[in-house]
Amino acid sequence: MNIITINVGGTLFQTSWATLNQVPDTLLSNESLLAQNFQPEKQIYFFDRDPHMFHYILNYYRTGELHLPPGACSSSIKKELHFWCIPENHVSECCWKVLYKVQNDMAVLHKLNHVFQDEVSDFCMSKKMAGQSRVRHAVWMFLEYPGSSLAAKLWEKFFFTLICISTLVFLFESVDSFREVDRDMKTKCNITKGLTITRIFRLFRMGRSCQGFKVMLVALRASSGELFLMVGSFICVTLMFAVLAFLSELREATFTNILTAWWWAVVTMTTVGYGDVYPVSVIGQVIASVCAVTGMVILTLPIAIIGTNFAEYYSVNRERELYGGKQTKCEIMNVNEKKGAFLPRNKIHHTKVTKF
Repeated sequence: MNIITINVGGTLFQTSWATLNQVPDTLLSNESLLAQNFQPEKQIYFFDRDPHMFHYILNYYRTGELHLPPGACSSSIKKELHFWCIPENHVSECCWKVLYKVQNDMAVLHKLNHVFQDEVSDFCMSKKMAGQSRVRHAVWMFLEYPGSSLAAKLWEKFFFTLICISTLVFLFESVDSFREVDRDMKTKCNITKGLTITRIFRLFRMGRSCQGFKVMLVALRASSGELFLMVGSFICVTLMFAVLAFLSELREATFTNILTAWWWAVVTMTTVGYGDVYPVSVIGQVIASVCAVTGMVILTLPIAIIGTNFAEYYSVNRERELYGGKQTKCEIMNVNEKKGAFLPRNKIHHTKVTKF
């Protein structure tokens, strides 16, 4: 058995040629490539690579299973695999999550950067303007982006207070003890009240200054597939239970039509249970029990996935904010553009490593 010594980043490893030949078409099994890194005075092969990762690389030749170190950056892992000429599809299934974690995180970071990119680019643009253009742009930034300055933050809080007061006034106007009804002006007042309802929508404007609200919208957009799956499954299942409940209650005439039964199925599956209509027969009650349990299952599973997506987006956004707190906005934009953070996911390439 021919024993060879490999020096990887200052750490010595010993193995045999028979072990290295277990995995063909790789750097360690190619003697011509190994010869380029041979040091005859020490009779060792030297590679200036990560010795911690090489433990797992060498175990792959010994066991035939490629496992990855937990907690390691998957981008670094991919570079090491590329250097040692080991395809990514050789990684064991139990370690796929470790390998592709950085790809998922970069996709999340790209979406968040895309959402907050306009604010950063507008802030940097105001630094390059001069004269009246700069003044107009500064006023626009003051009104649109609360994070652009301390005065903008104070104005946003003052504006939010006014909106809350206006909304409270609108709500208390619906209480009889807080208003006086003029019967002669009742028709005109109804039209006016109908128009004042639009005041309530001003609350949504505050979402523009709340990063958590923006992150929630991005997470919901990323979970659109799960949302459509939940809605589609909910409609189909409620319709099925509505028909079953309607047919089971024909003799008791509990439901006047299938639409009424569908309303009952929606209320039951969402565990609201108004109690305005309900089955009275034994078969109808059994169907109602199955309907309630099925509703919890159908609604819980997709919501758990959506909640996980939101937690992931929120966590990555917090890390992005911590990183951004150490740099100015313009520096962040320049660094992200150099790193390709604003590129689409399919255009983000990993750095190529030259083989020895």
